Amino acid sequence: MNTLRSRRTVKISALALAATMGATGIAVAANTGAASAASGLNLESIVGPLTWGAVVGAGSRAGADVGGSTTGGSSTDAGYRTTRCGNNGDKVLLVFDDTSPSAAAFRNLVDTAKANDIGIGVAPNGSAVAAGNADPAYARANGMLVVDHTYDHHDLTTLSDDRIAWEITRPQVDSNYVRPPYGAYNARVWSVLAQHGKFNCMWNLDPRDWDGKSARSAADHIVRNAFPGSTVVVHLNHMGTDPGTLPYIKQGLADRGLELCAPWSKPTTNRMPATYC
Repeated sequence: MNTLRSRRTVKISALALAATMGATGIAVAANTGAASAASGLNLESIVGPLTWGAVVGAGSRAGADVGGSTTGGSSTDAGYRTTRCGNNGDKVLLVFDDTSPSAAAFRNLVDTAKANDIGIGVAPNGSAVAAGNADPAYARANGMLVVDHTYDHHDLTTLSDDRIAWEITRPQVDSNYVRPPYGAYNARVWSVLAQHGKFNCMWNLDPRDWDGKSARSAADHIVRNAFPGSTVVVHLNHMGTDPGTLPYIKQGLADRGLELCAPWSKPTTNRMPATYC
């Protein structure tokens, strides 16, 4: 990165450093408070939706370049980028979080994606799976990426290390991809993820489908603002309840020369490589 010229640039640098340097980066992120005091710069180590909004901006390409990381720093995972969640090409990946209203709605979303040759990520909470409202095995059988959104959807930065580990190791979802609720993680959360061999699955585009928008309005935002390598955060209980938006987004992106990820031609697994698409 070129010479740092602004607080915005410094934030990107600090996050990228923590993301790309493994254990060293974690140590740097953990000491950003001291670094801030010493340098007078506004460095951050806790990352959530507000931080990402400031860092990458809606529709910005900056998010495609922040990351280049693995949760554990393993050379075998060198291609993983935190803000792209396994999307390492020039396509667009939609990852649906939270709790589907029913198992039927969940399967309908997966079926629509499969029928339209679209590969999506589904990130249900373990509690939703336990309640019968999400079916990770069904998604995997259809070639979709399954991400663990923790069991209870708590802010992991507020929990003990043991509780974080509990949240990300329940058997209901059982994935080596984890999306921290609210996008909230810090060096300590990152360390626990790494200890358990988990990829930190973030995003670089947020249409805010949960914020009183219709599913079509959120889809329009994606069509207008997606860029090659976009990983989009959407929700099973919002845009995910209207699977008709998937072919609509696919066509809208195609009109701009962009493609959505395709599903795997074989079932995916609970231990995925660094690249889904």
